[in-house]
Amino acid sequence: MVVLLVVGMHIGILLIMNIFFHASTYFFFILGPPWHHVIDYVLDRVRTPVPSA
Repeated sequence: MVVLLVVGMHIGILLIMNIFFHASTYFFFILGPPWHHVIDYVLDRVRTPVPSA
């Protein structure tokens, strides 16, 4: 949630002052999504054996 607020702040600075922080904005877009859900899903799939047909 905090990361998304900081991204919003950067977008506001871009729109109001026309200043773009390239590296930090891209970094926040990478860290913003809830990656822990994806990682947990992949780990559960790897640990759970797939039944044979």
